[in-house]
Amino acid sequence: MIPNYSEAGFRGIPREPLVATRKCPNSKGVLEIDNSTNLPTIMKIIIIIKGVKMMSSNSFKGYTIVSCGTLRRELNYLKEEGFLNADKILYTAPGLHEKPIELERQLVKQLNNAKRYSEKIVVVYGERCYLDPKNSFRDIDKVIQEQGTGISRIKARSCVDMLVNAREREKISKGKRVYWLTPGWLEHWKQIFSEWDDAKANETFPQHDVAILLDSVGIFDEYSQNYPEKILEFCDWMKLQIEPYKISLDRLKNLLLECIERKNKRI
Repeated sequence: MIPNYSEAGFRGIPREPLVATRKCPNSKGVLEIDNSTNLPTIMKIIIIIKGVKMMSSNSFKGYTIVSCGTLRRELNYLKEEGFLNADKILYTAPGLHEKPIELERQLVKQLNNAKRYSEKIVVVYGERCYLDPKNSFRDIDKVIQEQGTGISRIKARSCVDMLVNAREREKISKGKRVYWLTPGWLEHWKQIFSEWDDAKANETFPQHDVAILLDSVGIFDEYSQNYPEKILEFCDWMKLQIEPYKISLDRLKNLLLECIERKNKRI
């Protein structure tokens, strides 16, 4: 009989009860050990950290992270829970996709700073976050490539895509036209939209039915309790209601892990 694990949240993984389950001392996840007699004699060990399946050897030691400041809360959360044990996490200012020249300047500066801490660097920026205004063929990967070896970027289109993929966003939207937000957008919206006038805002936001905030860090509850006027001000400016949608950080974790796994394979 081949056991079936789909209860653990992974397709195609057996469902037969595990012989032993105990807390993993080096994480907030669970170490599950399957020593079933129906399995080969080599014991199968699976480490699951909040829904993320990974090998225990994966570590961000020896890496520095360079990220858009929009994702500061998410990355700090991963650092505090022990998942993101990078040598250093450096940030550019949030929302620089609206200012590509400044984005490139700050990104290059932080990549150079990162080399002081680690030989390997992970860039947390999406492929749609930067486009050279003078050369449409020069994208963010080209900017990164120009800074030398040892630098890789997570594979996502934007900060929204780093948190929830397109298929899941389609499910969440339920047919509505959604303007997607992350906690960093709620926190820094005035900075992000600083160069927008009322005409651009009125042209953009009415095309949507609602703004959905992909909230993995509890920022909507925090602002509702402590700064409700800030939510109302943002809603009034967009002329859209903000609806929070709670998510996990599993996708971001997996993207980060995949990035260092690709890097390790090339070494």
